[in-house]
Amino acid sequence: MLLALLCLTAAHAQSADDAETSPATKAPITQVAGTWAGTDNVNDGGSGDCTGCPMTLTLVQDHKTIGGTFDLTTGDENPNGPLTGKISGDNLRLTVHATAGSKVSCSAMVVATVDGSTMSGSWTVKHKKHCK
Repeated sequence: MLLALLCLTAAHAQSADDAETSPATKAPITQVAGTWAGTDNVNDGGSGDCTGCPMTLTLVQDHKTIGGTFDLTTGDENPNGPLTGKISGDNLRLTVHATAGSKVSCSAMVVATVDGSTMSGSWTVKHKKHCK
């Protein structure tokens, strides 16, 4: 199992008036659409271990539903591929699917908190369950 710290910063601007409101709850839906660039720490004991690995998330959003792509550069690989997820309040849950740039196809769960133009959290890869 891999646990990594994820820290990203949004490359987009949003005013308070841009927040979308859910009709059922009347609470604003946190907007995360755009390109997020930051770093990740990969510590799984392999040759791809690194601290401060460059990572980019490109997110599209339809209300609470999130889609897009991710790209991560580690010591010896560049896993990338599609992602899907949901936003609830400022809590973001994503599933990323490494379909290219890696020796194996893997999926990982990302749990992050969004605070304005910053995002931080962790991701978990369970090799036996999620990797081919």
